[in-house]
Amino acid sequence: MISVSGKIWAEQKVNQNLVEKFKQDYGFGDFLSKLIISRNYDASEIYGIDNKQKLINIFKDDKDFQKASLILLKAINNNENICILGDYDVDGACATSLLVRYFNYINQKYFFIFLTELKMVMGLVKNYFKN
Repeated sequence: MISVSGKIWAEQKVNQNLVEKFKQDYGFGDFLSKLIISRNYDASEIYGIDNKQKLINIFKDDKDFQKASLILLKAINNNENICILGDYDVDGACATSLLVRYFNYINQKYFFIFLTELKMVMGLVKNYFKN
């Protein structure tokens, strides 16, 4: 895998038998077991991992989140071309890629733009949508 900066990333090889033992002993998934083994976690670090976390949407009661959700659902239902504005940082790139993958999965039309702070300050986004 190649990062945005051009660095080549490779998954560290770990003993698959050890991975299976961790999965069985602790109930962890494949990826988490590999991560724990490759980083040499000690017993206290392993027992400190809460493998039963619940995913909750902390924004579900937020009125702006609800409005945005309805706008997005309407655009999807009407098969409109959706613009994804992504921040040019790690979490922005991850969030953008998640939406891109989801939109590809549901065959939704979209395009994306990565923004830098300079572009936002200069108002290029505003001008882009005027055209």
